[in-house]
Amino acid sequence: MVEQVRTVESIIAQENGCMNKGKLPTLSPKLEQLLLRQCGLAPEEPFTGKALHQIAHAVKTISDHYITTSAENIPDFFQNAVLLHAYLLYYLPVNLVKLFGIADELAATNFSVLPRSPQLRVLDLGCGPGTYLLGFLELVRKYRAAFSTTASITWVGIDRSRAALNTAARLLQEYRAAEKTFASPACTGSFQQALLAPAHLRTALRKYDNPFHIIIAGNVVTELNPPEVQRLLPEIVEHMEPDGLLLVIDPGTKKSFPKFLALREAALRSSLLQVYAPCLQFAPCPLVAHSSAWCHALLHWEPPRCVALLDRVLPFDKKSGIAYSYLVFTKQPADRLAPYPDVPRDTVWRVVSSVMHSRGEEKMYVCNGRQRVLLRRLIKNATKSNSDFPESQRGSLVVVRDYEDRGHFFDIRPETVFQNLYLPGSLLV
Repeated sequence: MVEQVRTVESIIAQENGCMNKGKLPTLSPKLEQLLLRQCGLAPEEPFTGKALHQIAHAVKTISDHYITTSAENIPDFFQNAVLLHAYLLYYLPVNLVKLFGIADELAATNFSVLPRSPQLRVLDLGCGPGTYLLGFLELVRKYRAAFSTTASITWVGIDRSRAALNTAARLLQEYRAAEKTFASPACTGSFQQALLAPAHLRTALRKYDNPFHIIIAGNVVTELNPPEVQRLLPEIVEHMEPDGLLLVIDPGTKKSFPKFLALREAALRSSLLQVYAPCLQFAPCPLVAHSSAWCHALLHWEPPRCVALLDRVLPFDKKSGIAYSYLVFTKQPADRLAPYPDVPRDTVWRVVSSVMHSRGEEKMYVCNGRQRVLLRRLIKNATKSNSDFPESQRGSLVVVRDYEDRGHFFDIRPETVFQNLYLPGSLLV
């Protein structure tokens, strides 16, 4: 998850050959068809040449705005029909599936950290056109056993854009109507127009009597400055259930990472929250002292047809993988929620780079939230006990013990134990 100097594109290109084989995560056919219908397109052949290039131009326009415009000056894309369609067909799927990557890790431990309540309440901050609310309902459909005791789901979406909220309400209503044939929890929801500032959020949530089990903040930290995030954090925590989760999702770019890191450090200083993932220990981030580095995950997926068609005429390649950063926070003591409680915590590390191959050796970076180190394995030191080394990938959880500390790196010796506990995407089916 950590890289220096290299671009996201070069990282994805190298790691594309390391992805887990098998069925890749994607949107359900019902959701894909719903998005196409919202844009007046036919599922069987969504684009003609002219329509394809028109939407592609709009996708590039949105991208350029995010790259060149400061967050507070980004226009409301959802008021323009062409830009809205571009967002729904391209950016909504690309962002939505990031939630699948987080869920995959939670599923690896049987969702033990997931709040257990018959009446599950979900809050989406900066919900846009309902991206992550739709993603959450897709997860409920995918992981039905984990939600078997959930009788109802109530969601609340908050956004500054009335046009986005209207779109979200329409999409959620039609998605639920299409899902009536499936045995699933009863779902109701509402939307509130508000800025993401403490006073505005407090006013918007005043009508809701109960706190929320899951709060999602997707791609909103990058639109706030660090002081605003620090002031907003206590207000968010106040509206979390004692066993609730806060899921923060970020674009995973070098440009956005400083704000994302500022949120993590603000949460650490406040002592209001504990981090569950990806950091394995909640201490000052090792990257605070490395301004040229950033931390991100990488999700391999199967793009829906509309994204694949647009990528043919755009300078993007989302099929190769989607980079993103995330944090899962909880109010509960982190020690009690350790994902692998039977494994000594000081032996568990997160792989935060690809495996780097050179003549006669292999290297990777690992981090435990407190310390980031380079591991080196000479090919001549490869043994059965460390045979998982080349199979690891960005985001893996690994056990490492009996290594040799060489100061600037840890040396994997023949007797070193290196074992994969979790490989990203291994449960996404």
